[in-house]
Amino acid sequence: MRLFKNITLIGMFFCSLFVFAQEPTKWQMNRANSMASQAAEDNALSEEDRSFVYELFVNQIMSNQKNTKGLSPSEKKVIYQKKNKETTAALTEKFGSQKARSIMKSAQNARKKVDNS
Repeated sequence: MRLFKNITLIGMFFCSLFVFAQEPTKWQMNRANSMASQAAEDNALSEEDRSFVYELFVNQIMSNQKNTKGLSPSEKKVIYQKKNKETTAALTEKFGSQKARSIMKSAQNARKKVDNS
């Protein structure tokens, strides 16, 4: 009886993950794609590495949008910086610090291009 209860609870937990998982919007995907494409082009990344970078950027954009709603500009800045550090850390772990900085710089340039057009 206890085993059945545990299995049911675990099943409900995993179902809730699928129900509440959020898919990126078209805007989020396009923004992450432009950042990842620029980073891949500037840093000669393989398709596999480009996909990794794209997933990081989508995650960063979605997280920033979700966690900054209704906050003041100074509060938003703290969240943006924290997520930026997390993304940089993940890139550093995979590519090393120099290439991670280069990827982030390329992504920032792509973001600025999109914002200014």
